[in-house]
Amino acid sequence: MKSDRARWGFIWITIASILWGISYVPKEAIWLIEPMETLWENGGADLIEGTVAISAIQALFFAVILFLLWSCVNGKPREVCRNFVHWPISKWFLVSAFFGGLMAMFGSTLATAFVGADYASAIALLSALTGAIYGRILFKEKVTHLAIIGLVILTIGGVLVLDPIDMVHEVMNPESKDGVWLGYVGGILSAIGWGIESCYNVRGLDVADNEASTPIRYGWECIIWFAILMPVTGAIVGFDTFYSIFAECILSPDVFVLMIFTALSLGIADSLLHKGYSQMGAGRGLAINSIYVPVSLVALWVFLKDYEISMWLIVGTIVCIIGTVVMYWEKDEIQDSVRDVDLG
Repeated sequence: MKSDRARWGFIWITIASILWGISYVPKEAIWLIEPMETLWENGGADLIEGTVAISAIQALFFAVILFLLWSCVNGKPREVCRNFVHWPISKWFLVSAFFGGLMAMFGSTLATAFVGADYASAIALLSALTGAIYGRILFKEKVTHLAIIGLVILTIGGVLVLDPIDMVHEVMNPESKDGVWLGYVGGILSAIGWGIESCYNVRGLDVADNEASTPIRYGWECIIWFAILMPVTGAIVGFDTFYSIFAECILSPDVFVLMIFTALSLGIADSLLHKGYSQMGAGRGLAINSIYVPVSLVALWVFLKDYEISMWLIVGTIVCIIGTVVMYWEKDEIQDSVRDVDLG
């Protein structure tokens, strides 16, 4: 029985990793078409406004597509609605939406816009590091000797991915894109956000089926974007300015198609990843999922011609993957949970 669970968990997470890696292609390509291309060329505040608009649209597409293709196909639409209004379940995915959406997804989109999808995908590997630290501090999760070794290796890999010398040079270079430092900050935010999100997602999956819970997380993200953050952004930069950008994005056929591809790849990958967690545990699942980065780098190189990927980033990615595997790979058993706390 445990062997079957492990096998299916491995299959789900492997498929999720491939889809997750491929998702960085449409996330990068969207900045090569209008109206996003003009915002990308302007940089600075215009690019931030575009990132907010794209992040909100992503959340909307994810919520709708996952509800229709994930929950409804699995016969769980009513259960999704019940779970959404049932606070003991819904609360975990509200917190998850904050860290995984407003912090991680927005940060990753910001990193893609200002620095590139290759950096955005590689730096997200550090979510294993931030998730382990957060889980240990807040949820009293156990940390083995191998986990400590893995943390050290992950930290070294993160430094290599960042390539501090080149980062400082690019940030200080007057010819660089206005606000390029925001891309590096966004990448770090994505690593922090996805790490913390994984802790809350695992807790949510303890009390709800994956098929009846994933759309809840994106539903909450939609509410926060459309009810709070978009109006705040409009108030800061001007409602006419921001909502005209949003309208151009959502009415653009090219943007619409790329958002569909992103939702079908990244959104379904997120659902399959959580399904795999329930089969073989989040720790080992994270270790297997790290293969999404080489998939993303190859996909970017294949589909976006002349896409340059630095050697530092490749080496750092390899080191991060080794650290993740060392940190989470258990020899003899599959642990669905390593907590000592009451979920409450």
